[in-house]
Amino acid sequence: MESLEQEKGFKPDLTIIDYADLMKLDAAMLRVDTGRLYRELRGIAVSKDTAMVSASQGNRESETANVVRKTNVAEDWSKIGTADGVLTYSQTEEEHRLGLARLYAAAMREAEDQYLVLISQAYKIGQFCTDSTMMSAHVINEMIRVGATKPPRNN
Repeated sequence: MESLEQEKGFKPDLTIIDYADLMKLDAAMLRVDTGRLYRELRGIAVSKDTAMVSASQGNRESETANVVRKTNVAEDWSKIGTADGVLTYSQTEEEHRLGLARLYAAAMREAEDQYLVLISQAYKIGQFCTDSTMMSAHVINEMIRVGATKPPRNN
């Protein structure tokens, strides 16, 4: 990042890491090292005044969760506490077939959280999100009516 700024005059607004959980970690100290890594990455982001994003894995329960929540994080819970924002991705088999998924704002340090957004997707043309809408009660009920999702339940 420093050489990019010094040599090219480029200072990124956003740094995307694909993905932090695959960076060098001591397997014998996996949870401790994972927490340390996420704190160090956040420190770099703050010092360089850039947003930093990384994907992470969910635990086994996330595979069958109606809505993936912050309690479904894999390996180290401190990832949630370190992050300024945590978005989760949920998708039923029917949503997958229809090109839909749900994003949940699980934890936001300086913004509203605990809301769902329905997104439409077109992976065949490389589009993670082609459109979105907040999941109001009306949207949720309509998705349940057409069988695209199940009624909400606590996970």
